[in-house]
Amino acid sequence: MGTALQHKPWHKWLVIGICGGVTLAVAVALIIFAVTWYSSRPAQRNSNAVSEVWNEAYEYMMPKEGELSHAGFRLNYALQNNTDQDITIPVNAKILKRLTNGGVLADYSNVAKLNAATFLRAHQRGQLSITIEWGCDKLDSKTGKTLATEDSERCFARAFADSNGLVMFDYANHVEIALSKPVFVKQ
Repeated sequence: MGTALQHKPWHKWLVIGICGGVTLAVAVALIIFAVTWYSSRPAQRNSNAVSEVWNEAYEYMMPKEGELSHAGFRLNYALQNNTDQDITIPVNAKILKRLTNGGVLADYSNVAKLNAATFLRAHQRGQLSITIEWGCDKLDSKTGKTLATEDSERCFARAFADSNGLVMFDYANHVEIALSKPVFVKQ
């Protein structure tokens, strides 16, 4: 006695065809899933795309009560675009302070602001300016009047006493930019 498959050879090919079709469908579904998963992963930040070439810092003055008075510091950086693509660093790029104690990154966006979007052509250099709102005045706690104003160089040293620089994250271009503690230029 034989089995049903031996008597009807077309059944054998039907079973083989169904198994092959199911295997092919599973393989195609796995490939589609893998491609979708891979393409939906967040892009890695490139920390080598933009590098610092030069920096300086100076006192930033604003008119107050008819006179120019200290308002903070302006940090200027010359940046090198090391990529084959133009990069525009937007005004809303995240600025963090790199603390010397453990290299911890602390949010600095309440103090440091990018002055304008910065355009860097491919393999070219451009200037980035950050304004830091940092007071150097010693105020009377009751009246709010200025008692004394600290020397701008000493005030700048105090502003960066716990830090060795800044780190900027440009989420639009997936770029991380390390900015060193700038050299203070007395004007």
